[in-house]
Amino acid sequence: MYPEPSIPLLPNTFPESAFCSAYQQCLALEAVASGLKAPTHCPPPIICAHLLGHLLHLAPDGNG
Repeated sequence: MYPEPSIPLLPNTFPESAFCSAYQQCLALEAVASGLKAPTHCPPPIICAHLLGHLLHLAPDGNG
């Protein structure tokens, strides 16, 4: 149902901020995702980690 994740998250290069903390949580989820089971109506944890992490990189930094 869901495609295999193909692009792992990059190392956390955010300066100390809410973005840094959020991205760190995505990295932590990515690290343990293979051992987690999600309900059948939810995407796999690895998909969630990758989606949220990549979106954080695409989000504006608040400076313009």
